[in-house]
Amino acid sequence: MNLKRMYQKMAYKKALFTLSITAIYIVGTTITLPGVNVQPLLALMAKNPNASFALQMAGMSIDRLSLFSIGIGPWMSALILWRVLTAIKLPRIQNLTIKQAYQAKFIAAMIFGAIQGAGLILQANMNNDSSQRFFLLLLILEAGVALLIWLGNMNLVYGVGGSTIIVMAAMSRGFIQRIKTEVTFLNFKDTKTILIAVGVIIGVIIFSVFTLIFINGQLRLPVMRVLLDNRYETKSYFPIPVNPAGGMAFMYAFTIIALPQYIINIIQVYHPELKFLNTIDKSLSQDNIVGVSFLIVMVILLSFAFAYVNVDTEQAAENMKKSGDYFPNVYPGKNTEKYLSDKLLRLAFVGALYSAAVMGLPLLIGIAYQPIQQWTFIITMWSMWLILIQQVLIQFSSLYRRGIYSDFVKIKDKRGS
Repeated sequence: MNLKRMYQKMAYKKALFTLSITAIYIVGTTITLPGVNVQPLLALMAKNPNASFALQMAGMSIDRLSLFSIGIGPWMSALILWRVLTAIKLPRIQNLTIKQAYQAKFIAAMIFGAIQGAGLILQANMNNDSSQRFFLLLLILEAGVALLIWLGNMNLVYGVGGSTIIVMAAMSRGFIQRIKTEVTFLNFKDTKTILIAVGVIIGVIIFSVFTLIFINGQLRLPVMRVLLDNRYETKSYFPIPVNPAGGMAFMYAFTIIALPQYIINIIQVYHPELKFLNTIDKSLSQDNIVGVSFLIVMVILLSFAFAYVNVDTEQAAENMKKSGDYFPNVYPGKNTEKYLSDKLLRLAFVGALYSAAVMGLPLLIGIAYQPIQQWTFIITMWSMWLILIQQVLIQFSSLYRRGIYSDFVKIKDKRGS
């Protein structure tokens, strides 16, 4: 088997494994919690449909209370916390082994999962004033979180997309269900309804085209490589994506917003007299200017943060110094790191503005014009889904095409052939 076919076969195996993980997730969402009446939770979501939208963006599935209702959100929250701690460079954190670091992140995820699970159970009044029932349901939900973490890690090794694929599966289910729900209420004999439907379709097309063009853009910084033939100097470059944060800012933003809402809901169950908590909870919802503004600010901040996580300028400068490569008119070492940081900061700013527009603009339009609010959520969800699926396709394509490149350095054998 030649190299090309070997990598193609490997890519297909990874894609098949990812489809298997997705199938397991879908089956898990059908395993409902025993003896649970979902009507209180569905009534709560009906009063605030924007809440279900935000939860779906965080990887949750609450159309039915199942093994995987909490989703992968607790693990993403744990990763956020861990990245903050590692950025601070605490000595105890840096001295942990890979196994110890994973155990710490897993424990943090279980704690976050317990908070979200408790909030979900109390919101839907599933405990029925029974502590034993409460802990049993919480244990099942925690088991689902642990299983999803394991599936995401397995997909990271043997598939493509890592834990992102679980979020995408939850988004896809929510996307299809929301479209079905909205279409059933449409009156296509009404001219106004037809115009709104056409406007939404045009908006989706425009967002799709713009998103695909934007996320495939990159800044290519010319690099002088000492071990490269002069003929290829002009083709050597250091790429930085125009949106260096990718789709991570979207997922983590909704996860961060969902967590305090669950904490507030738990406190409200035991202290209903604290009326100000209800005001805070409503302010965090995506059906008002304050909630959307907070979401936009969070997306912008995370866009900058993940830009520097995805593109490690310090490590890149160190690798170039060791190999002898350099940028034209830029000294190796700290000067190269500063040069890369400046370029990355500019692109992170562009990416943050783009992310804020994709996330916030449809939501703000929906707030200003209530009849199309549900459809603006669909546009936002679709744009986010495109960004995430593009990242998965890039991983698949890079492996699939790894063996098709021809050698640019050919060594003659002893016979001169």
